Amino acid sequence: RDAMPAPQWRRRVAYVPAEPGWWADRVGAHFDDWDGAGPLVERLGLPVDCRHWPVARLSTGERQRLAVVRALLTEPRVLLLDEPTSGLDADAAGWVETLLRERFETGAAALWVTHDMAQAGRVARRGLAVDHGVVSEVAR
Repeated sequence: RDAMPAPQWRRRVAYVPAEPGWWADRVGAHFDDWDGAGPLVERLGLPVDCRHWPVARLSTGERQRLAVVRALLTEPRVLLLDEPTSGLDADAAGWVETLLRERFETGAAALWVTHDMAQAGRVARRGLAVDHGVVSEVAR
């Protein structure tokens, strides 16, 4: 991060927090390119007209899925994912995993934090565990 200017870093790295931030009342105001977002939104099980919804209407899982879309639209080289599917049912988590795997196949990388060991097994090529502040590699 220190080796490049901040704007260049922000174009290369996207962060999806466990509880994404929302700064406007309507969903669409959080996206610069809704035409680009629409197909991804639909792939993650939301209707494209959610663009007009008030953010207050969104469930935790809907907010998480939209935050993933928002991050992917910047076409980052690296994704920092903090529990991006923790509020999702199995189907919605699967949609997110599939979409992210496709990005990984095209060269993107991720640091994905999860408490779901089954998910880690599905999405990770390398695993690290933190136990009482000690980081260790998980055998794959």
